[in-house]
Amino acid sequence: MSELKNKGLFFDIEKNGVYYKKLAGNVLMVVRRIGWSEWWKTSKHVGYTTNFLWKSYSSIVIPKEVDGMRVVSVEGNEYGYNSAEIKNVSFPDTINTFGNNLEYISNVVFPSCIMDSHYELVMNCNNLTLPNSVQTIDSIRDCNNIVLPNSMQTIGEIINCNNITIPDTVQTIGDIFHCDNLAIPNTIRAIGKIQGCSMLTIPKAVVSIKGISKWYPSTLKMESPNPPVLMNCDPHVNTVIFVPQGSLDTYKNDPMWGKIKTIREDPTLGQDATSTSAKQTSTVKKPSEDDMKALDRLIDAALEDFVVTDEERATLLKKVDSIGLSRDEFKLILDSRIQRRMKEKPEEKIEEKKKGFFARLFGK
Repeated sequence: MSELKNKGLFFDIEKNGVYYKKLAGNVLMVVRRIGWSEWWKTSKHVGYTTNFLWKSYSSIVIPKEVDGMRVVSVEGNEYGYNSAEIKNVSFPDTINTFGNNLEYISNVVFPSCIMDSHYELVMNCNNLTLPNSVQTIDSIRDCNNIVLPNSMQTIGEIINCNNITIPDTVQTIGDIFHCDNLAIPNTIRAIGKIQGCSMLTIPKAVVSIKGISKWYPSTLKMESPNPPVLMNCDPHVNTVIFVPQGSLDTYKNDPMWGKIKTIREDPTLGQDATSTSAKQTSTVKKPSEDDMKALDRLIDAALEDFVVTDEERATLLKKVDSIGLSRDEFKLILDSRIQRRMKEKPEEKIEEKKKGFFARLFGK
């Protein structure tokens, strides 16, 4: 199969082994998808366009211009249908986007003019510092030695990764599966499910964890003497958690944390030391203990008869915004409290409420 048969469809120019596609505005994109395979075109799946030939680039320099046209972007891979790799490639400062995915990229310095703010997937990447424009990543998978920028705010999940540096601008992380050498900053307040992680330290600031999985054991070190809200816990028999000295009974008596068979005290946990980086760079407002207690009272009042009305929810959200708690974290906390409340009296008939909430709250 001659790759040149796909000229005009997948690429327009080939220079020194690099393929380019013309875009609107007479600019160029470095392409990684250069054609269909012969097998795919001759099979019963004729007409589908998902089995592509992919072009890898290694140890080359991408120029700023080709045939008088600026090179401004790099094509993103399509998840599940690629094996292309970009390794030790030097990109010009004219590049402003790598598409919606970063896959199979290693040992690359991103140009400072990258404008990407969101990546759906960062997968099979190694030894990278991501662009300063990136704010959210839906999924980080199978990566090693990745430094996330200070612009980061939300991470959807981290799976099968080693040595991911997370800045203290991030407040929420989704699921964490099979990760090593993962340092969670003290600004994180909500975490998804945890599975198969070794010696993962959970900082004091974390107020909620979605669950601990039974499928693979984890070893967790809890910085807080007060257990965070744990929404679901069906732990592996070999899961172990270490807690600050003097808090063993608190964790064992918690209805969720108490399901973990091995809980041990560690006198090195729960110290008041705060990381220097967090002190110097964090600008995120954190709710005080009094703020959280006031929010708890509002939630208790709203859940007294098991239903949170739209009016009550608006009041709760107003409080959440005023104390600097993210709405994602509040949703996790509220969902957990509703589940617990329903278990207390599941047989009680739930009726629509009118003004009882505000009467109880304000004494009117």
